[in-house]
Amino acid sequence: MSRLRIVLTMSFVLAIAVVAVVAMAFIGGGTGEANPADCRAGDVLDGVHHPQRIKVIDPCVSVRGTVAVVQDHEDGDWDIGLIPDPPDLDLLGRGNVTKVGGLLVVEVIPKDQPIVRRPRAGSRVEVTGAYVIDTPNGWREIHPAWKIEELTPSPIPEGTGDRVRGVARFAKRALLRVRAEIRERLD
Repeated sequence: MSRLRIVLTMSFVLAIAVVAVVAMAFIGGGTGEANPADCRAGDVLDGVHHPQRIKVIDPCVSVRGTVAVVQDHEDGDWDIGLIPDPPDLDLLGRGNVTKVGGLLVVEVIPKDQPIVRRPRAGSRVEVTGAYVIDTPNGWREIHPAWKIEELTPSPIPEGTGDRVRGVARFAKRALLRVRAEIRERLD
């Protein structure tokens, strides 16, 4: 597949994802209220790396939204950037808007990873866990998240992220070559 075709395909998939998110705004979603059966009893921060940096706002909430990004964190957690559905936008704080691009941070700790299915970017999900403030960073999170239910699978084909990263690396190398050539001609 040509690089141009990959870029065009990714642009099309991104456009579909944007339309899906806008459509979800009219359909509605969660309210922040969790099913009590899905909540964890006892210390909700049990197993969290450095729990003293976390301030619990609510020991159990549910939020619906679209997964923007999933990545591994150096402490072993999965970090998920979630675009909350409109009814759950009030879960975002100033730090979420100014520091993480309007995403709600969701973290699944190693203790819960065997029972929580890792979502893919583009999936629409419902997340249940503790609603907290990460005090050093100043943003709000669901941390730990102990339940992630996929409501709509990702429209992005499996492996597309690797292809997009490959195209980005190619483009970066090409840009660096052009810059070097311009500098060379100017000197």
